[in-house]
Amino acid sequence: MWGHLAVSAVVANAIPYTLFAVAEQNVSSSLAGVINATTPLWTVGFALIARTEAKLTTRRIFGVALGFVGVVTILEPWNGTTSGAIGGVIACIAAAASYGLAYVYQARCLTNRGISPLTLTAAQLTTAAVILGIGLPIGGWTIPAPDGLAVVAVLILGVLGTGLED
Repeated sequence: MWGHLAVSAVVANAIPYTLFAVAEQNVSSSLAGVINATTPLWTVGFALIARTEAKLTTRRIFGVALGFVGVVTILEPWNGTTSGAIGGVIACIAAAASYGLAYVYQARCLTNRGISPLTLTAAQLTTAAVILGIGLPIGGWTIPAPDGLAVVAVLILGVLGTGLED
């Protein structure tokens, strides 16, 4: 179980969080968000590859196609609005794919063990924090110095976006 939890923490948290942090130094948050919207498409693809889905029905094909059209419509590549460094775009795509892979892995290896979702989530995030903490000195340890507006924004997002969600 602990091995599966560590793999899940890396694939669902450490990799995508790191990739989005790196990517958003070169691409806008809106572009990163739109690319992140491809996560369900990746999830369906990985589920088919892993054979966790019984079959690809017409309804699922339509759903994936509609999702793809939606993402392309928002990106508007015909208008040249997807400005950003290619490395950042690739990092966002890899992060979204990592989320998709994680969902399939978690469904196969973790969610069927009789452990509450809250416990699994807390253990996974704690494991990811430890793993990222171990790697922190390698990436360069710097003491952050956020301004007041950044602290207020994080508090609002944390309280309203996550804390009051339940």
